Amino acid sequence: YVPKSPYRKDKLLIKPSKKNVSAFYRKVREIVKGSGALTQAALIGQLNPVLRGWAQYHAPAVAQKTFSTLDHLIHWRLWRWAKRRHPKKSAAWIRKKYFHSINGRNWVFAFPYKNSKAEVKYRRLYALADTTTAHQKRLPGDYQPYDAAQELKWEKLRVQRMQHKLRYRGQILGLFRRQQGKCALCGHAISKETGWHDHHVVRRVDGGPDTLSNRVLLHPNCHALVHSQDRQVELLHSGL
Repeated sequence: YVPKSPYRKDKLLIKPSKKNVSAFYRKVREIVKGSGALTQAALIGQLNPVLRGWAQYHAPAVAQKTFSTLDHLIHWRLWRWAKRRHPKKSAAWIRKKYFHSINGRNWVFAFPYKNSKAEVKYRRLYALADTTTAHQKRLPGDYQPYDAAQELKWEKLRVQRMQHKLRYRGQILGLFRRQQGKCALCGHAISKETGWHDHHVVRRVDGGPDTLSNRVLLHPNCHALVHSQDRQVELLHSGL
């Protein structure tokens, strides 16, 4: 048995299927309709994990148009939710209470609160359209999986495809801690400013596994040196 994909092919692009989108929207509608006496903050707390999880799952797809359409539908449903709670209040009053202007964006469904510094912050509804989509990039047509010269290109593409996934982020954090925040080649600190690459010690083309024990973090320049000069990774810095 082969499960059906939640995506559909359309002019060589991959998009969330209508069935999958409908099922997701029904889930959101059920949460809103069943919210009962929940406060706005509590409703946002129930919706955000559902919205964020579905959006991140579909991030590799061509889904920005779908995300925007769903955001509009969800906004309309939340507007109805707010009007039902205050049937005798004006539209202007409802908007002021439940919808705010945040960072230049109007009509944001958000709950204002004050932090420890008495600054006004907002707990806002997750916007699907804010999700960074990661369209699957393809390797060139002449790519050969057993060509060692193309291993660096494959590793870079793999990181681009995986970096939006929570599981992969956890793996990167594990590697970073194991290496005590240092590059496995030069031993200098790795940071957001320096950037990093995820490198296989035993190359995949040589049969190396994709396990954490066979992977290290390198500075981008160090990664290029490893492949261009056939240099060996200093496992002293990798913590292996």
